[in-house]
Amino acid sequence: MDYSNHRVLIWNTFPTASFTPADLVLGQSDFTHYQANDLDQDDTQDTECSDRTFNYVTGIYLYETLLFVADNNNNRFLIFQAQ
Repeated sequence: MDYSNHRVLIWNTFPTASFTPADLVLGQSDFTHYQANDLDQDDTQDTECSDRTFNYVTGIYLYETLLFVADNNNNRFLIFQAQ
């Protein structure tokens, strides 16, 4: 998890070297955006959260094929199904 950039980074295989780029990002549309709840990705925080944005991720939990994400400042958990 990358809480200060309001996202979760996912690697398909465990990285064996430092600075290995992630394969997938949740919470942002790409790897360059970092603003909380920025659904339109204009680099400013939107007033409402959406089903794909985060505001300060504080925990993750993996259970079978489900990923639970604690979205602290939006006061919620989001659940993602592995593809």
